[in-house]
Amino acid sequence: MIIYDYVIPFIITVAAESAVALAFNIWLKLRLKYLIIGIFAINLMTNPTLNYILDLTVFIGIGIIIPLIVLEIVVVLIEWWALKYMFGNRQALLLLSLSANALSFLAGLIVFSFILRLP
Repeated sequence: MIIYDYVIPFIITVAAESAVALAFNIWLKLRLKYLIIGIFAINLMTNPTLNYILDLTVFIGIGIIIPLIVLEIVVVLIEWWALKYMFGNRQALLLLSLSANALSFLAGLIVFSFILRLP
């Protein structure tokens, strides 16, 4: 289950967020190499943690909807903070983080609901 619970979501997340970063970088003009490395590193910490906590909440019977919403908001804020630390205080980085996480969530939902048939 490690591949299904952690590796596939991580790959989906990094791919989706990198695509958003590429699009945003046309406007932001950041050092793309560092932006992609930053997204990879940030998600290396946040994605497995989020998925582990979600697995735990389902296991102990809390459910998934409320924890998922709260955790996604926390991840957006962590990613925004890390990007601000790397590239300076640009408000557009919040929009980047929000857009990247929204696309990654949607991509994961599509892959696991329709392609891999999440129960």
